[in-house]
Amino acid sequence: MNKLTTKMLWISVPFLGLALLLSGSCGGGEGDSGPEITGNSVIVIAIDGLRADHLGCYGGPANTPFLSAFADEAVLFEQAWAQAPSMTPSLASLMTGLYPTTHGLVDPGDSLPPEASTLAEAAQAAGLATAAFVQGAEGGDDYGVGQGFDTYRLGKSPGKDALAWLDDNDAGDFLLLVAGWSAAEDLEHPEDMPEGFPERLSKVIASRSSDDPQTLGKEDLEFARSATLKHDEHIDRIFADLVEQLRTRGVLERATLVIVGTSGLALQEHANLIDEGLYPENIRVPLLIRRPGDSQAAVVKKTVELIDLMPTLVEAAGAALPAGVQGSNLQPIMEGGGNPPYVAFSETDQKGGIRSVVMDGMLLISSADNTELFDLNADPLAQTDVGEQYPERAEVLKSHLEAWSKMVAAASLDPERRIEELDDGTLEQLKSLGYIQ
Repeated sequence: MNKLTTKMLWISVPFLGLALLLSGSCGGGEGDSGPEITGNSVIVIAIDGLRADHLGCYGGPANTPFLSAFADEAVLFEQAWAQAPSMTPSLASLMTGLYPTTHGLVDPGDSLPPEASTLAEAAQAAGLATAAFVQGAEGGDDYGVGQGFDTYRLGKSPGKDALAWLDDNDAGDFLLLVAGWSAAEDLEHPEDMPEGFPERLSKVIASRSSDDPQTLGKEDLEFARSATLKHDEHIDRIFADLVEQLRTRGVLERATLVIVGTSGLALQEHANLIDEGLYPENIRVPLLIRRPGDSQAAVVKKTVELIDLMPTLVEAAGAALPAGVQGSNLQPIMEGGGNPPYVAFSETDQKGGIRSVVMDGMLLISSADNTELFDLNADPLAQTDVGEQYPERAEVLKSHLEAWSKMVAAASLDPERRIEELDDGTLEQLKSLGYIQ
C-alpha cells in the first residue's frame, strides 16, 4: 500500500475511543519459565538538535567516526524529515505515527491526548517490556509521550539508566527509548566561549517573538557553530560507548536499533536560531536503522518522514498496527522497493503558523505572509528561493500542502483543530491529488 492509499484512511477513522486490537503476545502462558526472546526487540536512540548535514556519514564537517562505521552495517536514509523543529512534538509524531495537528501536541505546553495510540502501547499489548529514559529534570512533565511505557524516567544520564534497566530486563523482548542530549543546552558550557555569550544568546532567544528580533554577532555565531560541531563529535563518542555496551550484552543480535535526530539546530542560516523555522537545518535529520544481526549497509535516497518509523517498528516488534496511523512502513523501501509519492510534511505554530512539504527534491515553505520554493538537489541548505523560476512546481506543492492541511485537521484529536466535515470542493481536491478514491 503506497502512502497516498494509506492516507485515504485519515478522514474516516474515528480516533476517539479507538481500541488497540492486537493479535498474539510474546509473553509466556501458564507453566512457562519466563518471557520468550523472539528477536522482536526495538531500541530507539533519539537525539535533539542533531543535523544530518553536520555528520561525517552524511558528508558533513563533524568528525563522527562511530556513526560512519555504524552506517556500514545499517540502512542510512539521506532524506529523512522531522515533523516539527523541536523535540517534543517531533518525538510525539515518531511515537504515534501521526502529524502534530492530528496528535495535538503542537504548541509549548500541549500534551499528547490519551486517545492517541502509541508505539509503546502497541509493543506493550504484544507482550514486550517497555521503557523510556529521557534527558531532563527528574519529576518533569512527559507531555503525554510516556503513555504505554512500563517505565518512563527523566534524568541526567539516559544512556546509563537504559543500560542499567537492560541488565534487569534481559529475559524477553522489549521496546527501549533513549532520548535527549540537545546541542542547544551545551552552547552555554564550553571553556572557550566569548565573554558574555550566554547573556547575548538569551537576549536573542527572548527577542524571537518580538517586533525587533535580534541575531548573534559574527564572533558569537562562529563560536556557536564550532561548539555545535564539537557537541556532535561528543554525541558520536556517547553513541560509540552505548552501542558497544549493547553489542557486548548480545542485544544487537536480537534487536532492531534506530539512531535518529528528532530535529535539527538552526544557526542563523535563515536568520533563525535553534528551532524557529522549517528549513533543512531545522527538520532534515539523520536516520539509521540496523536490523537484528544485520551487517549489510544500504543508502536510501527517497524522501521519508519520522512518522514512518512508527509502523516500521510496530512490525519489527511483532505487534499489530493501530488504525489511523499516517506514516508508512519503511520495510519495502529498505528492501529496495516502495511506492511513490515520497513526500514529507512538517509544521509549527511559530510565527503565526508555518507548514512545509518536500517532494521530488523540492521544498515548499508556506507561512501566513510568505511562500518559498527551494531546489534541494542544487541548493541543499535552501538559500535561494526559486518560486518565480518554477511557478508550476510551486503550485503543485501548494495543492498538496493545502490538501494535507485539511486532512490532518479532519483527523485531529484536538477538538480546537478538528474540521468536523470536509466540503464537496475539498473532497474533489483530495480526489484530484490521489489522496482519496
